[in-house]
Amino acid sequence: MVRVQRANPIWSILVLVPAAAFLLYCMPQRAYAQLAHTSQPTFRCDAQRTGRTSATGSAIPDLQWTFTAGEALQAAPTIGASGTVYVGSFDHNMYALNTNGSLEWSFTAGHYVGSSPTVLYDGKIIFGCADKKLYTLNADGSQAMLPYFTDYSGSIYTSPIVGADGTVYFGTDSGKLYALQSNGDQYTKKWALTTGITISSSPALGMDGTVYFGCDNGMLYAVRPDDGAVKWGYNTKGKVRSTPAVGADGTIYTTSYSRSLFAVKPNGLLKWQFNAAAEIASSPAIGLDGMLYFGSFDSYLYAVNSNGGLAWKFHTGGAITSSPLVDALGTIYFGSYDGYFYALNPDGTLKWSYDTGSAIKSSPGMDGAGVVYFADSNNTLYAVGVPTPEPTSLAALGVMILGLGAHFVRRRKNG
Repeated sequence: MVRVQRANPIWSILVLVPAAAFLLYCMPQRAYAQLAHTSQPTFRCDAQRTGRTSATGSAIPDLQWTFTAGEALQAAPTIGASGTVYVGSFDHNMYALNTNGSLEWSFTAGHYVGSSPTVLYDGKIIFGCADKKLYTLNADGSQAMLPYFTDYSGSIYTSPIVGADGTVYFGTDSGKLYALQSNGDQYTKKWALTTGITISSSPALGMDGTVYFGCDNGMLYAVRPDDGAVKWGYNTKGKVRSTPAVGADGTIYTTSYSRSLFAVKPNGLLKWQFNAAAEIASSPAIGLDGMLYFGSFDSYLYAVNSNGGLAWKFHTGGAITSSPLVDALGTIYFGSYDGYFYALNPDGTLKWSYDTGSAIKSSPGMDGAGVVYFADSNNTLYAVGVPTPEPTSLAALGVMILGLGAHFVRRRKNG
């Protein structure tokens, strides 16, 4: 008689979870090799716009400092080398702040800066502006390249992303998606795709370089990176003001004003659709376990599993346009119009909240020490959390392994 010994579940976790975490940790690196190796070098953390950071947030919402700009801080902050925080303002400035909140430098552009900056491996910072120009600065705030002018109606509120070959992609209010190449101290146009309607959605990149973005005509587009040809378009039947996220298996997730979260296959066919109770402007985040998180105008933060089923939802006192951020342990961070900034445990219970007294409409950023940054409607940027020593890449990987392992243990206990 042949005896079959069942695998020990703990042994499976010890072997399979590190392997899975290692693959998840390493795969995106190839697609955003141009980005700085920080906890959040661009809007939504990486080229796939997963909204998942390698940092671990603080267990205590202690206020470290605040910084007040002259006008609105609409764009999400991003993180550069040594923890420098970059954030743009409607007062026409791009600010670089030290980890203690002091001003390192500011650069004055020609109009509103509502574009989240992207930080490159060489320290350069790229962002768009309402003056229709794309700016590239050095780490000291000086101009690295001549600004690129789009067209007379092409205000830039999207966050640029950079492909593995150095191509810069971004959308404009004039309805064009641009692909630029650097040529010495200036950019040259590789191609521009015209949609004819406002693009508020920042582009995301698939692992094969495919460019994904949405626009106000309700379409989610997949575009070839070499020539800008449209591979396919999926109609969500509502404005797409959010940024798509690309999963490890190539699935593209996007939200829409049609009140839905869509999972679209790499060939453009619908995988599944989840319906919320109100319009959605919040970009989805993807947890290490594949869980999807987004907020809605119905005041809920939703957690939807990878097959489209509702895992849980968390109610706040106001609309949620803030795009959630997921840390290495699976904690979810976001703001609400009720004036509170929230940190939720992976099971949807409240970890902590911080009251600013003013609506929080923008999305958060997090540095490698676990301090989270977010802005309220009073033009104030908050730095919240007790900083811890920034982990090395291996330490960050270990934290992600523990987080994913804990998720599997919870699922096993829950049947």
